[in-house]
Amino acid sequence: MKDDDIEVLRRCIVPFWSKADLSAIGKHHQWTESDINERFYFSGGNLYTFLAGKPVAKESINLAIIGTTAYAAELVSTQYRCTSVQEVDRLRMATIPAQTSTENQEDYLRKYVNCGEWVYGITSQYALRKLGKVVEPSYYEKLWSIGRKIGDDALMEIAFENYVHSMARDGKKIELQVRPYDRKKQQQHTYVAAEFKANSYRNEGRDAVECEAIMQQLADVDYWYPIDCGLVTIDSVAKLNWGAEHDVVGLIQITKSDTHTIDTDAIDKYASLFPGCAGYIALVPDKETCDRFRLEPADPPTKVPLDVAYIATWNL
Repeated sequence: MKDDDIEVLRRCIVPFWSKADLSAIGKHHQWTESDINERFYFSGGNLYTFLAGKPVAKESINLAIIGTTAYAAELVSTQYRCTSVQEVDRLRMATIPAQTSTENQEDYLRKYVNCGEWVYGITSQYALRKLGKVVEPSYYEKLWSIGRKIGDDALMEIAFENYVHSMARDGKKIELQVRPYDRKKQQQHTYVAAEFKANSYRNEGRDAVECEAIMQQLADVDYWYPIDCGLVTIDSVAKLNWGAEHDVVGLIQITKSDTHTIDTDAIDKYASLFPGCAGYIALVPDKETCDRFRLEPADPPTKVPLDVAYIATWNL
């Protein structure tokens, strides 16, 4: 750039890639949706690792995360340097806040060269799952706020899912409000309060075969979730009680969306591992989302009980 014949250099941010854009690239390569989702699980918004695939992305993150402390994880979500022998920028992604309704285009574009406006965070679900062993649930609440600031639904969903896992892992109480799923979309819903606190948990399973084997070994475990994205249509399994329901094995799908596509073949298969006591639960952040929640198909062909729940204390 030149300003009055004086050369001026300005740093301009290149934001990390959104899941929607990476999905478009995946479709261009004729990859399946499951392949795209698996790549994004490891890569987050990093285009290079998304294109390189799971083995490269996984190894890159494993190297970057060695010896990472809670303090270092916090720094990775800022512009400040993190002292490390590893390449922490494999984890750190940067972007700018979403454009507001009152912001003109010129002011918005100026954020690309104003480093004080840049927003940082970790977008790899795999990296965040690994960090779950060293960070508090509040870390994911902050990440949710970052996702909301930049208008990234995928990042908010990643943050919410890992928040639930970390609360269960740390044995902290989760207060829920639960209702039956309404196949005919009633306008009024009656909720029942439920509390969940895991006294034991397991975080194992890398693929469908391992996950299904582990689900048959949960007699003394209150909460289980896989290491990788190894399950179809659910994210975890928990033992719950509410109202007249006791010792329910919840097949839990964690989502921030008010819609979700359910795989009833997978649900029926998982439920058969817990005869007579399994139910599907879609867990969302708040009551507004829970009131609107719909499955696709709206009337799933399954006899497994279907419920929807939200976290009563979630107020972000």
